[in-house]
Amino acid sequence: MFFRNRNSIINLHSLRVGFWNASGIRRQLAEIIKFVSDHDLDLFLIQETFLQPGINAEIPNFKLYKNDRINIRSICARGGTCIYIKNALVHHQIPTPTLTSTEATIINLKITKDISIALISIYCLPGRESSINDIEKLQKCTITSFSRAILTPPIPHGTIGK
Repeated sequence: MFFRNRNSIINLHSLRVGFWNASGIRRQLAEIIKFVSDHDLDLFLIQETFLQPGINAEIPNFKLYKNDRINIRSICARGGTCIYIKNALVHHQIPTPTLTSTEATIINLKITKDISIALISIYCLPGRESSINDIEKLQKCTITSFSRAILTPPIPHGTIGK
């Protein structure tokens, strides 16, 4: 499966994805940038980013999507998930539903004109029983994204309401 984006063709079978439980990424950013470059990653999904709202850890030529854990009781940031994706890949963020025992960041990656896949960086919170309800919410939002991307035919201009 292929898709085109400006100057490139991407083969889904050659898509390079990395995963990492980081225990904080700001102090390790140089190492992360080197790892992403050395392994020629297209996507990098990270759990336990320890980032705070308004604080980002940028990688050149990548878009960062993140969800930070808001911890009112502590001044120290913990948890959080993120996804880095190459700027050249056609994608968009999927809004994360309200979750109780997990944290997640979700994106939709366009593969062809009619096919997309959802990628989720997910972290199950320690000390909490995993919630099937959270998993069902994540499935529902990704399936909804798929149905919009794949199953819904485009509406010809000027036909809405006719």
